[in-house]
Order: sequence, then structure tokens, then C-alpha cells
Amino acid sequence: MPNPVPIIEIKPEWRGRIETLGSKSKFWFRKDNNPDDLWLFKISRPDTGEHWAEKVASEIAGLLELPTHIVEFARFEGIIGCAVRSFLESNESLIHGNEVLAGVIPDYDKDKQRGQADHNFANIVSALESALRLHH
Repeated sequence: MPNPVPIIEIKPEWRGRIETLGSKSKFWFRKDNNPDDLWLFKISRPDTGEHWAEKVASEIAGLLELPTHIVEFARFEGIIGCAVRSFLESNESLIHGNEVLAGVIPDYDKDKQRGQADHNFANIVSALESALRLHH
């Protein structure tokens, strides 16, 4: 029988602050209460496969030798989801894709959680190209 897929069992005492950005329920936790091991638990919405889709995307990126985040399956109080390890250094902050798009695409509403018509492939490429030009 093949080895079962590992699942991080998040203990209640590991739980930290709730992350309010985005449309999914999620919270930060420190695995084994280790201050240097920060993770985000993202609760998978029912019947969406969001947890395994994020895991698969991360694994494929790794196989392609692309820089990517570490994703593990996780469970908290019987609720399944995925745990995403923070990749930021202590002096860094994350700029979200919706913030990049809002800086490049006229009338892009970065606070809209669903039905954002301007969140499309062409605009994402345009925003990334613009961001790269600014940093070179």
C-alpha cells in the first residue's frame, strides 16, 4: 500500500490571527508554536478541491524549478484545507496581485472579491510587465 499523503494536524494552541484579505476563510499559525515557522491555513470551500489544486500547482512549479511556496494538506478541528508556509523574510512585505493590477489597470477595484471582470490573463501579463519595468 502506498504511503498516505501527510496532513498537518493544526493544534488549537498554534492558531494565530485571522487573515481577512481575500474571499476564503483563513488564519495564520505557527507549527509546533515555533516562532520561525509561520503558515497560513486556508479553509477549502466544500466541493471545490481548492486544497489539492493549490498543492498540485505548487508541486508542478517545483518540478519545473520555478520559485514557489510550500503547500501541505492540513486539517483544523476536522476542517480540511491547505497550509501555505510563509516565504517572506522578516524585513519583507507581500504585495498582492490585486494591488499590482489596481496600479496598472484603470478602474480596477482591488477590494472587489468576486466577479472582477478585469482580472483576466491579458491584464495580469500587462501588470507583471509593468511591475518588471519599474524594478529594472
